[in-house]
Amino acid sequence: MPSEPQPFDAQQLLALKDTIRRTWEQLPPAHQASLLLVLLRGVLEGEYGDWLAGVIRLLDV
Repeated sequence: MPSEPQPFDAQQLLALKDTIRRTWEQLPPAHQASLLLVLLRGVLEGEYGDWLAGVIRLLDV
């Protein structure tokens, strides 16, 4: 039986986010756009969906 994933501490989260950001910047723009759509859908369908939708509206882009 798989074990539960261990939560990250703050330092680990910051390091992980930095790694994701640096890796993201290496992707071609078309791949950034398609991955962003996948990520947005996942968040919009989850616990923070209403919050994210509201923030996107505030961006006025």
